[in-house]
Amino acid sequence: MYFIYGFCEGNEYQAAEEYKRRYPKRRGPNRRVFGRVQRCLRETGSFPKHTAERQSTLNKQDEVMILSNKALLRVFDEYQMLLTSAE
Repeated sequence: MYFIYGFCEGNEYQAAEEYKRRYPKRRGPNRRVFGRVQRCLRETGSFPKHTAERQSTLNKQDEVMILSNKALLRVFDEYQMLLTSAE
């Protein structure tokens, strides 16, 4: 989900539409969810609590994917900071 937000360059509306396009059989999140997750990650360094609680039941393969995504999030945040400082 957060990867899609980065793919859409932080645009909540586009991220919600892209999520629905990629996962047509899933219930699509409200566009505001993407912004809330982003804010929570920046403020606390972790996903909102109810999301983190669900992660505890994941298998090893899912845990590796989550750790990879966290590394990707750090790169995305650094990229956004570089773009902001270049303006």
